[in-house]
Amino acid sequence: MPNNQFRGFEALSRQCLCHGDLHGRNILVDDHNRFWLIDFARVERSHALCDFVELETDIKFNLFYYR
Repeated sequence: MPNNQFRGFEALSRQCLCHGDLHGRNILVDDHNRFWLIDFARVERSHALCDFVELETDIKFNLFYYR
């Protein structure tokens, strides 16, 4: 593909600082029901929805597994 473009189409996406490894085992809840994120080893700029997609996938697979 010339210039690393597929059929001349280029899509821009919003990027932000993302956790990079957001799943149920990286979220802690304290005695006052406050949420805390842990394990920031993979933090970097990525697509704005990356963390939400990863967390949603983790929740879906855990719900199917424990049903």
